[in-house]
This record gives sequence, structure tokens and C-alpha cells, in this order.
Amino acid sequence: MPARRNEDGAVGPLGLPRNLLVPYVLLFLKNWSAHGYQILQTLTLLGFAAVDPATVYRALRQMEKEGLVHSSWETGAAGPARRTYQITANGEEFLSQWAEALGAYQRFLDRFFELYAGPGTPPTPAADGAPTDGAAPGADGPREHGRSRAARAKDKETV
Repeated sequence: MPARRNEDGAVGPLGLPRNLLVPYVLLFLKNWSAHGYQILQTLTLLGFAAVDPATVYRALRQMEKEGLVHSSWETGAAGPARRTYQITANGEEFLSQWAEALGAYQRFLDRFFELYAGPGTPPTPAADGAPTDGAAPGADGPREHGRSRAARAKDKETV
């Protein structure tokens, strides 16, 4: 999971799936430099329907403080100067960590929905005791002390 410095300076893992605003902004800036309003419009198009502009601008300032993005003032022929944001090398690395973490989370959710759709085959442990790829832990339901839900139900029937 990606790590991020807290306000007190401590480094801790980011929770998933909360705070997806930062990786989405970094992903957008990976491909295009943009000013805050463009970023806000894009987030709205991507499904951040009720995102508060103040939240986005605060996030951008925090990301700049952390070295994930860099901003510069862009002056145009018409209108006021606008702050334009670009991703930094640290931002690219942070985005890469998020992509890895979200990929793992996606595989975890995929397993859930595979099991939800039908029981399929129960997972088999690999040599290290971990479930093999494509198999989710507890395919036959939650386990209690190594016993499946079905086994516990059968025990109750015989009592």
C-alpha cells in the first residue's frame, strides 16, 4: 500500500479505497499539465460528482507541499494568470504505488464477486500456505478455527 506522511510527520499506509482523489489527480497530471479548474472538471466527469472545489485546491496545495506536484503561474493574453500543475518524479512514484495497491485491491474484489456469483472450486493453498492465484480465501464461507461454515452447520445438525 502506498505510504504518505501524516501531519505529525509519521509515515503510514493509505487506506483503501478512501482518498482516491489524490491518485486520480496524479493520473490526470501524468498525461496533461492543467490548472485547478480543469482538474475539477475532469474529476466531475470521472464520477467525483459532489467534489468540493475547496477540497481539490487544498489537496493540490498539500500534494505540492509533499513534492508530488509542481505548480507555476501561466499568464495568457486574456484573463488573469492561472496556476498550472504538473506531476513530479515523486508524484509518478506515488502514483505507481497507488496503481499497485489498487491492482491488488481489484484482484481481492474480483475474487469476492467470483465467489458471490457461485461457489466454484474452493481455494487450494500454495506451498507457503497462501491461497493460489485466482482462488479466494474462505471460498466455502467464513472459517472458524479452520473449519468451514458448512462443516460447522453439519456439527450443529448432529447435536
